[in-house]
Amino acid sequence: MSVGQAIDSASIIGKSVRVGNIVIAQNDFPNQMNWDDAKKACAALGNGWRLPTKYELETINKNKDKFSGFTNGAYWSSAEGAFLFAWAQAFLFDDQSKSKATGPSHSSGWTMKYTTNHVRAIRGPELVEELANMSLISLIELLSKYLFFSFIIIFLIIIIYIKTNPSARHNPNSFLNRVLNWIPLITKYMPANVLRSRIDRPMGSPALLRIGNLEIYPNDFPSTMYWVEAKEACEALGNGWRLPTKDELNILYKNRKNIGGFDVVNYWSSTEFAYMYAWKQNFFTGFRHFKGNTFWSSKRYNVRAVRTI
Repeated sequence: MSVGQAIDSASIIGKSVRVGNIVIAQNDFPNQMNWDDAKKACAALGNGWRLPTKYELETINKNKDKFSGFTNGAYWSSAEGAFLFAWAQAFLFDDQSKSKATGPSHSSGWTMKYTTNHVRAIRGPELVEELANMSLISLIELLSKYLFFSFIIIFLIIIIYIKTNPSARHNPNSFLNRVLNWIPLITKYMPANVLRSRIDRPMGSPALLRIGNLEIYPNDFPSTMYWVEAKEACEALGNGWRLPTKDELNILYKNRKNIGGFDVVNYWSSTEFAYMYAWKQNFFTGFRHFKGNTFWSSKRYNVRAVRTI
């Protein structure tokens, strides 16, 4: 194999097990590896075998009692962080909230790629949005991340133009006045046709309402809510329905086109940042931030319920 492990692919794959839409190899690779070697080793199995994503790895961890051969050490995921880091999931814990930035093999967190961890290969579609399939809305989302700086540049250009062309302010046919005349038209139609447009799945395509062991409610609540109301409303659905955590909400954002029914606004998560604050995520830009979650300091945001299967 490409990483020098004399191992037969069949002995790694063994009697693979299907969970949802992914297939999990029966056995770990016999030796721990660094992240680059782990990716190469999984790919060398052929037929689409790969490292699991961060979320897929957590799903496997939560169901590890159903499989054989897992240790309590850390396993590599395919998720890359900044610079030379990648995410490793500790199978000693049941969820990724018990994590550290870096650390020994019994902790979850962003780990230097040159360190060695356990490797378990999986096969199946990665439920993330690909840039190769970028739509107009996706392009708008990407550009919106630089919107603030774009406004600053435009503002500076206008100031320079006014300074170098003092008569432009009084000339109705000048470039400046033509731009200013377009602003009311843009603000009139943009909220109705772009900013408030829904990024639903194409008509006739089924919604993706299950990712790993997470089930997603088919639609938002009809009105925005305060954070306390959002938690109570989700729980009132019964049968384990609840507000998604911060990380689960990000999974919903990344797969919003396949799930369908989301609006390009803020959504509440159940994850509290500190006393009187909770995390929310904007489904237009993907930006995550914390807001007050008490009735006197909270904002009203959209709500989508989830539950663990």
